[in-house]
Amino acid sequence: WNAVGYAAMPVPILMQPAAVLGVFGMNALAVFAFSLPAAMAQGARRAALAAAMLVVLVAADAGYGYWRLADAKEPEAGAPLVRIVQPAIDQSEKWDRAKRNEIFDMLIALTEKPGPTGDMPDIVIWPETSVPFLLTEAPQSVAAAAAALAPGQVLLAGAARLGEVDRADGMPTYYNSILALDSDGVIFDAADKKHLVPFGEYLPLRPLLERIGLKAIAASADRGYSPAERRRALSLPGGVVVLPSICYEAIFPYEAEAEGEPATVMVNVTNDAWYGDTPGPYQHAHQARIRAVENALPMLRAANNGVSAIYDALGRQSAALGYGPQGAVEARLPQALA
Repeated sequence: WNAVGYAAMPVPILMQPAAVLGVFGMNALAVFAFSLPAAMAQGARRAALAAAMLVVLVAADAGYGYWRLADAKEPEAGAPLVRIVQPAIDQSEKWDRAKRNEIFDMLIALTEKPGPTGDMPDIVIWPETSVPFLLTEAPQSVAAAAAALAPGQVLLAGAARLGEVDRADGMPTYYNSILALDSDGVIFDAADKKHLVPFGEYLPLRPLLERIGLKAIAASADRGYSPAERRRALSLPGGVVVLPSICYEAIFPYEAEAEGEPATVMVNVTNDAWYGDTPGPYQHAHQARIRAVENALPMLRAANNGVSAIYDALGRQSAALGYGPQGAVEARLPQALA
């Protein structure tokens, strides 16, 4: 979860070597650098050598970061405007049937709300399972969401999705998904979560463990979610190609790829309200931020409750909401790098 290499990359200037080495390479360098002070107790000669090596390593890290950031470009004036909605729904109310309409109406209100610039966003993102019901089975709600969008706007909504009936047991399948909706009310694309959380979204050894009363705690149905067979990129208007990740999929660097066109942006939707006001939401956001640097792609992160943020391909933060507040943040879409 919280690999030691992340501790060596607290700010963008120190994150840049991750673009070459990845977090696993930074793990090795961090362990080496953090262990060098132990040589201080091995005599003056070894202490001097260790101190010199530590200075060289830190200087090389910061120097490379400074060089890379020196050529950083700001988002283009005509780049798509992105709004990230953070509803801050209390976990105890998230699947409360009595709260469904209230939650959905609040998502709509945050989508329609005028932004600080007065411009309407081109892309709106709702967090993981933000819709407290099966949106694909609620045409009136799809129409209401579409009505909140101006012509040309696109909504990426985290929502549970009903799939095909499982041939093995005749039961319906459910997916934890990102749905792409346009202003005409058409769900024109979708991506399902591939790497599910054991015991959270699915129950390992389900036939056996169900007999003693266990079930997946975070799923919308007792049987849990089904995993996607593959990770798919989402193609949006204007040439925007999204590499999607849902919840903790963003912590796995080797999963930052998808079938389809080369991505121009990464989108991570999550529900970090599970953690409460602890280091958890901030650790999770930091790991997603490093994925941006590793892959030279901007990262748009929508959390139900902290941290919702827009990071550019160098890990610089354009806008963010921490844990607690309900609202929305927006910024121009940063550019991808080579």
